[in-house]
Amino acid sequence: AAGGGGGGGAEAGSLLELLEKAVVLQEATQIKDGYPLIAEQLTAFAELLAAQGCLHEAMGYLVQLPPAETVDDPAALLMHRIHGANPNLLMAPPPVPYDVVHVPESSAAQAGYQPQAGYQPQAG
Repeated sequence: AAGGGGGGGAEAGSLLELLEKAVVLQEATQIKDGYPLIAEQLTAFAELLAAQGCLHEAMGYLVQLPPAETVDDPAALLMHRIHGANPNLLMAPPPVPYDVVHVPESSAAQAGYQPQAGYQPQAG
């Protein structure tokens, strides 16, 4: 933006207008097939809401999306983060949006390795 600020508010307003129209249209027609078409915009708007502390509203948009098809789905990651901040927003935790990797304990940890204490200045 040439003005150096304030462009984000106009973008958020345009995004809100688009999403309101899409959600109203889909609710009126009871067709949920269109959500994947606006999933990216819906996720971006939910992220804006969450960043402003509107977790309940952000989660309300995210739960309308179809289940994530990939483990790195931005909507699933955002839903998981919001649930971590306020677990009361959902009846049950959302699916974990990433692959769980079990890391074996290292040999240093098994041997009781303790890191050295921090730098201690000498008096003098």
